[in-house]
Amino acid sequence: MKRRKFIIFALLITLSLFLVTACTSDDDDDNGSTSGTDLLDPEDAHERDLSFHVILTDMDLEYNQDRNSSHIVMITAVKPDYYEVDITVSVNGQEVEDVYGMFQTWMFEYGFNEGENYLLEIATDLKNFSRTIKVPYRITTADFPESYDPSQSASISWTLAGNNENQLITARSEHHGDEDMYDEWYKELTPSQRTYTIDSNVVDDYGDDGYYTLSVMQVNFSMDDDMVVFGISGQHSEYGRDWTIAAEDALKWFNHYIESRIN
Repeated sequence: MKRRKFIIFALLITLSLFLVTACTSDDDDDNGSTSGTDLLDPEDAHERDLSFHVILTDMDLEYNQDRNSSHIVMITAVKPDYYEVDITVSVNGQEVEDVYGMFQTWMFEYGFNEGENYLLEIATDLKNFSRTIKVPYRITTADFPESYDPSQSASISWTLAGNNENQLITARSEHHGDEDMYDEWYKELTPSQRTYTIDSNVVDDYGDDGYYTLSVMQVNFSMDDDMVVFGISGQHSEYGRDWTIAAEDALKWFNHYIESRIN
């Protein structure tokens, strides 16, 4: 039961993280540069010929508020050569126990300290990989609006112990009666920024039929030719639905995915 809950927990984090990759920024400049958020999607990792895509996160899922300094780490094999290999994971030279594998993904829980550098090593029979990642500073406090109406502006403020490499504000709207009706938006901020006002109408307004999410995310990343590692932290606020409903929806999606892989 513990392992099943852990996998579901990690799945829900994954679903929340990929909110960013599908978003449309309000910045239209494209100078060919690569930011950390551009690489969140494993599909992009395929294009860059990476072997592994790693995310470590402490995203503030409401049912896990008592986790103290614990993070979830998700390692995804990008190249088919590594889909079914056995891996050994070490952090700062110490082997990690209880690494759970699922398809080409491995997950474990670890107590990282914010603002510190950690050496993550992945050993396989084919090749060994390592990257040093600075764990993001957590958002200490966040002040979200009590309610959210996409037709109105919304102000958010937060505090951090230090600056991270990347900051993002995100907004998402969903129609609860049609899963194909949704809209997403994000804005990259300067590392020192601690307040932001979201303009009106950045996402579609579905009225009483809508679910809405506002988020503040912190992202650090480290990459070489073989592996990219992201450290992600953040807080969010949901409007129009209970988070337990979102968890149930994610579990249904997960069950369908399992069935499709078996069949």
